[in-house]
Amino acid sequence: GVSSAVPSPNLGFSPLQLSATASASSVASAPGFAEDLLSRFDKQFSAIADDFEEPDDHDLERADLFWRRVMEDSHLKHLKFCRTCKIRRPPKCSHCSHCDNCVRDFDHHCFWIGNCVGARNHRAFVTFLLATNCLAGVILGACVADLVVEVMQFINSHGPETLPRLHLLLLAGMP
Repeated sequence: GVSSAVPSPNLGFSPLQLSATASASSVASAPGFAEDLLSRFDKQFSAIADDFEEPDDHDLERADLFWRRVMEDSHLKHLKFCRTCKIRRPPKCSHCSHCDNCVRDFDHHCFWIGNCVGARNHRAFVTFLLATNCLAGVILGACVADLVVEVMQFINSHGPETLPRLHLLLLAGMP
């Protein structure tokens, strides 16, 4: 069988020890440091690769039997089967044709955020909507303030007697 435990690489020092004992310039200028580090990595990863065994027919049969039993389990029959993902979907889960994934508590696919709105990002999506509305309010306020400034400048330059004409200019778009 395949071992599930993967040994962690032991380089002989921890990154904290390295940062505490040497500055970046002294490490980079140390003769043979990079070669020594690369050779340690090569030894570690070749040892991991040597321990890996390809699954044999017996392992594949056991995995196939396991998944067949899961798919035929009477306790899971109430779950809908997604033909695209080939899984039994949990309740309140729908398939998104844009993302090509099953999404729990699927609301909709939002092109503005480039993602589906579902179980784990409803709060983030509502925050996005609130921030967008706040920004729209700020922009609207800036436009109104600019309009008020323009009107005040127009009144100051042409006198208050032009107020009836000002309504026509505002409707026309103020050239």
